[in-house]
Amino acid sequence: MPRTIFDTYAEEPAPPIDWFMAAILERMRVLKLNQKDLAEAAHVHCVTMRNYMQKSPLKWPDDVRDNVCKLLGITIDMRKAIL
Repeated sequence: MPRTIFDTYAEEPAPPIDWFMAAILERMRVLKLNQKDLAEAAHVHCVTMRNYMQKSPLKWPDDVRDNVCKLLGITIDMRKAIL
């Protein structure tokens, strides 16, 4: 099928699900925690935590990710997660 000018308006496919972020959001909801609580556990400012929440937890600094996971009761093997 030939390309048309309407191809520029076509929707892009949705990105794959980030299951690590999904686990964090689910635990926050169940434990009734907010981003301020995560920021206190990670020893960062709440604005910094809000910026981190826009990215995948795999891209967070190691100490922040470890402290948040400890607070939420999430265990992760980073050797397998980076694959």
